[in-house]
Formats: sequence, C-alpha cells, structure tokens
Amino acid sequence: MSFSVMAQEKNIFGDTALVPDHVIDTRGIPMGDSFIGFMTCEVVDMVVIGFKDGKTTRYSGVENSFEIGDKMTLEVQYNTSGLVPQFMIEQTEEVEGFYPIKEIIYANDEYTKYPVGAVLTGGLSSESIINSNGFMKIDEGLLGTIHINRYYKDDYEISYAFTEMGEADRLYYFNCPNSGALTISIDKIFDYASKLPNNIKSN
Repeated sequence: MSFSVMAQEKNIFGDTALVPDHVIDTRGIPMGDSFIGFMTCEVVDMVVIGFKDGKTTRYSGVENSFEIGDKMTLEVQYNTSGLVPQFMIEQTEEVEGFYPIKEIIYANDEYTKYPVGAVLTGGLSSESIINSNGFMKIDEGLLGTIHINRYYKDDYEISYAFTEMGEADRLYYFNCPNSGALTISIDKIFDYASKLPNNIKSN
C-alpha cells in the first residue's frame, strides 16, 4: 500500500505561510499527472564542532545561519513536463552557512526491486538514493550528506552532516511533520518507474 493511501487527509501544500507568493501560483504547475507541494521542517537540534591542531571546540551555532527553532521550506515535485518524469526536492530559500538542499531523481534512473520496496539511484550527484518506503540519501561529497526518513505516516525527519575543509563541522536535525507532499511525490515517481519495460522484467 502506498504511503498516500495510508495517510490521513492533509494539506498537500504544507505550511504555505513560509512559501513565497510566486511559488504557490498554481498556474506554474505542468499539465498531466504532475504534482507540486511543500513541506516545512523545523530545526530541533544542531551540533557545531571545530577541529584544529588535534583538538575540538564546540560552538553554539553558526553566525547568521540556522538556529534551533528556525524553519526551512522544501518544494517537492513530481514533474512530467520533460522527456522523463522527475522527482524533485529543493530548498525554497538559501540560508547562509548551509549548503542548499536540491536534487532531481529521474524515473529511468537505476531501479532495484526488493521484497520490502524499490530503490532509485542517480540524481544530479549520481550518488543519491530514494526508497519507495520514504528514505532518501543525498550525497554532496564534502559539501554534505542529507538523510531524509519517514518515521510515521506523513511525518519525516532530516539529518544533514555538513563538512567544509578548514571550517567547523555541522550537524543539523530537522523535524518535518505533516509532509504529505513528499509522500505523494515519492508514490508517483515509483508508480511510473515500476511500469517501465526494463523494470517490469526485473520484478
């Protein structure tokens, strides 16, 4: 059963109070089975550690960047306007000291079917993984690694490990409740990918 079937009735656009007006304009949504929505994530904890000359220094945060309690909005899409349907996730506003979240997974990326779900591997970094059960890993190399995990119905959590040479290492932890837009987008990309000829054979 797909997540969206199991999910309770929800506002698919999430907390639109954090979304710029031009972004919510539904006239920008492509025709067909495309979908666009938003998810709001709150910083629930963070760790900032400097490491120099073999010694560590802990900091309370990064100047002009996220603080505990701050919120981040992500736009999620299932886009059928191109040659191949795409799953897209992108931060709507950049924050200083935080490498922005942005990834695109194509329906014809590497597809693997398991007894408990399916996986698509690819994306802009060629190292990203998205699981039909709601787990996602975006690997930006030295710029950071993002893990997104569904922990209950339409509730997700994000951990972001950010490493920059010569700078303090940063760990951010976000809670993203009521994120039905992400659930729907994941369901749609895997529904399409599972029907591609090569993937049907692999089933």
